[in-house]
Amino acid sequence: AEAVALAGGGAPMVCDLADLQSVRRFAASLSAEAPALDVLCLNAGVSPSRKAEVPARTRDGFEETVGVNHIGHFLLASLLEPVLTRSEGTVVVTASGVHDPDAPGGTVQGDPATGATLGDLSGLGAVDGGGAVMVDGATAYCGAKAYHDSKLCNVLFAAEAARRW
Repeated sequence: AEAVALAGGGAPMVCDLADLQSVRRFAASLSAEAPALDVLCLNAGVSPSRKAEVPARTRDGFEETVGVNHIGHFLLASLLEPVLTRSEGTVVVTASGVHDPDAPGGTVQGDPATGATLGDLSGLGAVDGGGAVMVDGATAYCGAKAYHDSKLCNVLFAAEAARRW
């Protein structure tokens, strides 16, 4: 209530980035209720344990880290793009240096296998039921690499959004 008052008004809304139907409902509601959108801040992020051997999954079956940190954000921004364009709004994408395997934090203890590499992106089509669990199509899960990959996806999305919008 205090945050709403300080902001000059507002209404609570739910957007679960791990559930693409929730993202679609949120975007439809916001588009219908908000005449303008000044800024869309894509800042949510999850990071799995480096010790995890099996990925958590989104409601839609994607590996959770990439599903929440990239796919959910990508869908939300794509659906809200008409409102942002109409109101000359801005998209802010939060990433970090871990997308770069040569940067500090870009690998786990210098292990190149944990650095961000997206390969042919074949893992983005993978959903629960076996097969690829990583963006690059790998079937072996590495939580640290999943996080690094999600941040690289964020950087690439931000660059393309800036070019297109």
